[in-house]
Amino acid sequence: MGVQSVLMDSLPTVIDTRERKEMAYRMVTRAMNEVFGEGNWASEKREKKSGPGQTTWLVSTQSR
Repeated sequence: MGVQSVLMDSLPTVIDTRERKEMAYRMVTRAMNEVFGEGNWASEKREKKSGPGQTTWLVSTQSR
């Protein structure tokens, strides 16, 4: 949600919140590819720190 929130906040506020959230969600893959390069990041499911269930993390797969 962190990446999605940044993208959402960058969109004009004349677009309603629900639409901005959906647009931002659809832009996450492109944004990650632009920043890290295609194939240099991945998504992982991890246990939530609070409450039951899992959350999705985006991680760089580039070696340092």
